[in-house]
Amino acid sequence: MDELMARLDRVELLEAEQAQRVREYDAQIEADPAAREVRSVQRSIKFVLLIVALAAIVVFSSRLWLTSWVGFWIGLYLALLPLYFAPSGVAFGRQHPQRWAILALNITAGWTLVGWVGALVWSLIVSERRKTIVVREVEPGRFVEIKLSGASQKPPPLQSST
Repeated sequence: MDELMARLDRVELLEAEQAQRVREYDAQIEADPAAREVRSVQRSIKFVLLIVALAAIVVFSSRLWLTSWVGFWIGLYLALLPLYFAPSGVAFGRQHPQRWAILALNITAGWTLVGWVGALVWSLIVSERRKTIVVREVEPGRFVEIKLSGASQKPPPLQSST
């Protein structure tokens, strides 16, 4: 009996340590914007894969598709409809600033593979613009910060003081 209680205590201790490691990992993820973005993309990919798996389960577990071709096509349509709108679901789930445009692309061109993949990629692109700060030395010991709204912008040229 004492051995069983000792084992239970060890299991509880291991579970507590694992829970603490998970909390520390979550805190690190929340502190790092790049890690948060990676986690968001991972969740979006899991969402799409879940929809594909559910569609396959619905289509192939239904007895209706075995009895008639009409039932098969109706089941296939109903099962793949959520997959069709997966890029829009990802965009709305991530609060993408262009989510309505992604939905429009998904509705109008999603029936083509190129349109669907384009909408999915667009919904996974980083939704916030990174601020770039350039520090320049204008005089020895005197520095100036220049804030840019996007990474593609170039800093303004230095003006010479004569």
